[in-house]
Amino acid sequence: MSLSNTAFISLQNNKLNGFLPKEIGVLTNLRVLRLNENKISGSLPSELSNLSGLETFEAPINVLTGIIPAGLSRSLKSLLLDDNELSGTLPEDLYGLGDLEVLLLGRNRDIVGTISSKIGSLTSLRELAIDYCSITGTIPSELGSLSSQLSILNLAGNQLKGTIPTELASLSGLRPEDGGGGIKVANEQVTGPVASVLCDAFTMVELCVVPEDCKCCSQSDQPGCKASSK
Repeated sequence: MSLSNTAFISLQNNKLNGFLPKEIGVLTNLRVLRLNENKISGSLPSELSNLSGLETFEAPINVLTGIIPAGLSRSLKSLLLDDNELSGTLPEDLYGLGDLEVLLLGRNRDIVGTISSKIGSLTSLRELAIDYCSITGTIPSELGSLSSQLSILNLAGNQLKGTIPTELASLSGLRPEDGGGGIKVANEQVTGPVASVLCDAFTMVELCVVPEDCKCCSQSDQPGCKASSK
């Protein structure tokens, strides 16, 4: 049997070390690659772009370094690279992965740059977590364009600033009462009054680091506002 016909590789929790070789690019029929919870180091090879049919790429909880390579499969539905040592900015073509359902990049402290307004084009997303990186800029209002199927939105622990876009209130799937995992956008520099429409949808604990610094509406008795101490 030729390895080039391999469609599924799962090597989770095996204490593997070393690096992911560039020869991975010859497995052009690969659909699923899971390397979760090992000790794999080094950078992600650019040859991953050869895997045009790859639908699942999971390598969280390793010691991967370097940038997220450009040219990842447009067939990707799941991309998990959280808990590594990745760096650089989010590749522009990441926003073109229209079938992507799960994107977890959190706890890579050296991922920098901003979240593009193009994030709104990822309308298939169910889970989005880019928490505890070093992302700057503002929270894009285009996040409100994502599907109501989005159940997790976590941008906490970055260097975001500004206010919380009211458009996020339309993401009904984030509400715990609807079975969602909730919204976490707490950043030290995200301040100012929170619109009542957001207060109706989410709790202050999920929105702000210090509730007193991110008050729920300019008037605490305004209809639809929750107490900022909640």
